Amino acid sequence: MKIIFFGTPPSCLHILESIVERFEILAIVTKNTPKNTKRRNFQKSVLNKFAINKKIDFYEPEKIDESFINCIKNYKPDLFLVCAYGKILTKNFINIPKFGTLNIHPSLLPKYRGPSPIQNCILNLDDESGYSIIKMEEKIDAGDILFKSDPIILTHKEKYIDLMDLLFKESSRKINNVIYSYFENNINLESQIDSEASFTKLIKKNDGLVIWKESIDIIEAKFRAFYNWPQIFSYHNDKRFKILNLEKTYLISNTPGSISKINNYIHVDTGTYKIKLLSIRFDGKQEVDPLAYFSNFEFSKTILSP
Repeated sequence: MKIIFFGTPPSCLHILESIVERFEILAIVTKNTPKNTKRRNFQKSVLNKFAINKKIDFYEPEKIDESFINCIKNYKPDLFLVCAYGKILTKNFINIPKFGTLNIHPSLLPKYRGPSPIQNCILNLDDESGYSIIKMEEKIDAGDILFKSDPIILTHKEKYIDLMDLLFKESSRKINNVIYSYFENNINLESQIDSEASFTKLIKKNDGLVIWKESIDIIEAKFRAFYNWPQIFSYHNDKRFKILNLEKTYLISNTPGSISKINNYIHVDTGTYKIKLLSIRFDGKQEVDPLAYFSNFEFSKTILSP
């Protein structure tokens, strides 16, 4: 079985390390890395390093145009395997391989179709998660299910990258058997029930804005869901700062957004309990201890917005 792999985040490495032992990987395709600037220097991804080490062709196309499509066709692949690639693939493209395209999706489909299943699982304070392996079709994440994991119990402490890593590590233990069964036509496909589907949206930068009147559980879940990007943020004196680390407390809140100093830590009132700020960073500045910054202001008059 000759496979072309499509995936972008580092956690995809679990999948690649598994399938390379059993199948021929013709090429690895990832979402293109942004260009380096004076302020930001992007290093080779772990998937790129893996490709170099294994002498596998590696591509980061800006777009899937006719030239790239013809390049992929020349490989004459048996199968595409997709895992958090980050770009929409057209029906004609996913039908290029002899056996079509399989997708490892980090949710228990049909729940959480779309681009942000892991973030939504965390944001909704779900007690469990899981992954599905499907045959891709034109509609996003609506293809027949080849394999669905048992529910994986969550601790409500998982950050986005932690949960992604867990789900892809778990799926790496099953993917080879699923591919073999699929290749030998020895697998029962399960159609999804569209009426039971829920859909997620692309995460945007402004989604990280903290609404202090929300409950502490919702704010803390947003912190974990957006830990890598866009990160959660608030404003003080019209200056934006990101919250890099925080801790829940059970101290009763009074006025959402108001700050106080308790045991040498800055606390902010939410809609339920006070939340402890451990580290913040204002735009264009270095990380700073919240106590060092807010001690310059009168606490009783300091309200974070919105």
